[in-house]
Amino acid sequence: MSTKIALLGFGTVGKGTYRVLTQNAAVIEKKTGKKIEVARILERAQAAIDSGVAPKELFTQDYDSILADPEISIVVEMMGGLEPASSFMLRALEAGKNVVTPNKAAVAANYDKLHKAAEDHGVRIKYEASVGGAIPVIETINTSLVANRISKVQGIVNGTTNYILTKMEEENLSYEEALKQAQAKGFAEADPTADVEGIDAANKLTILIAECFGVYMRLH
Repeated sequence: MSTKIALLGFGTVGKGTYRVLTQNAAVIEKKTGKKIEVARILERAQAAIDSGVAPKELFTQDYDSILADPEISIVVEMMGGLEPASSFMLRALEAGKNVVTPNKAAVAANYDKLHKAAEDHGVRIKYEASVGGAIPVIETINTSLVANRISKVQGIVNGTTNYILTKMEEENLSYEEALKQAQAKGFAEADPTADVEGIDAANKLTILIAECFGVYMRLH
């Protein structure tokens, strides 16, 4: 019997997630004992639907149909931004569905609400990819390091600014030159505000502080 999931959003992250789940299905099943099946994909952009990455019959614009489907047990939110992502995650938890997300902004802004909703409805909220990307920081804190008393959090939490600062120091580039290069290589967004003004780092630190010290410091 397969574990059916729904993907919310089919941009770069959504497409990548779908490819990993389908192309590595046998590996995932062997390691977890679970057969993962993408049952529905919530997406409005016709270009994403027509991309050919996933069968068109999987797509829907009706989120209520996903919540009402008793066979879907996991909702993976990859829409980005605060809304409607935050509301969609809360509604999924309230509907008794587990939630997975890389959305650091939404998790940081709703950390307490998401955890309370998950606890109240007997499900789980997972957001490993919201901090550190492929580096299992959060899981490590809550498993391998659970008996440790953590005294501080220190590290590089934003790849874009790390790249820019490195280029400025090692190659004597100006900030503008380093940023332009980072954008050309895909390390920085066309609008790099969240990265270069520290918003991305602040969201990640909000999550890390809550995980390490049990203190939720909401940014806004």
